Amino acid sequence: MIVILTFQNPINESVQTGDIVFAISNFTQAGGFQHNNLNNAREIGYIDAFSNRDGTQSDPIEIRVEQTTSATVNPGDFIMFSKNKAANTSGVSGYYANVKMVNDSSKEIELFSVGSDITINSN
Repeated sequence: MIVILTFQNPINESVQTGDIVFAISNFTQAGGFQHNNLNNAREIGYIDAFSNRDGTQSDPIEIRVEQTTSATVNPGDFIMFSKNKAANTSGVSGYYANVKMVNDSSKEIELFSVGSDITINSN
């Protein structure tokens, strides 16, 4: 079965065909953040195709998902993507990486650790 997910805003640039899609509902508010136990995430299926990568109000992103479970996506669900471990076993490929970290909380937070694994690639 095919599920079409529609997004009005740009999505993470690293999302690609073959990634696994998860949905999670019923977030609770605590300390300025919405949260839920990741054990409540439902696997939906694998990304089959994209219609648009940038997304605007007039031209939303549509992601075609090959549903592999009986789990459903409900309005208001938070959608997450996971890389296929068999296909993505190395680090970032190339000579340059750009990272942006944002704290959307109204409270101060502490970042414990940031790490990276870079694989130089001339392709």
